[in-house]
Amino acid sequence: ILNCELVTMSACETGLGEHVAGEGVLGLPRLFMRAGADQVLMTLWKVGDKYSLALMPKFYDNFLNRGQTKAEALREAKRAMFKKSDKGIYYQHPFYWAAFTLYGEPDFPRRDNVMQWLLLLVLFIILAALLIYFRRRKRAEELS
Repeated sequence: ILNCELVTMSACETGLGEHVAGEGVLGLPRLFMRAGADQVLMTLWKVGDKYSLALMPKFYDNFLNRGQTKAEALREAKRAMFKKSDKGIYYQHPFYWAAFTLYGEPDFPRRDNVMQWLLLLVLFIILAALLIYFRRRKRAEELS
């Protein structure tokens, strides 16, 4: 059984499967999820090796080295493809980059973002407590 955050399948049409009534689409991504992967990065149509080679290193650099979530890393890698040109050919057409998609559990913020969210939560609780205190104080003054 897998216990991993991400399975990447950048080969052609790895996200396709057979539609089964009452079950949805059965294919490799669902099998990997059932085996314990949190998310699967896959392709929805035939993608040339050249385009996978351009997108995948950027995705992993964004995810592993820049602290982005998988969704953010994929989005930024796609944006880099969108801006890329090769011998005057620009990869702006979705054919080159849109086949890559994430399947599975949503991304959770990385640890550095978690600390920011916890700080905001603590501030919210403090503000709520102050609001309750001053409302009760005002109500007590009105009753006396």
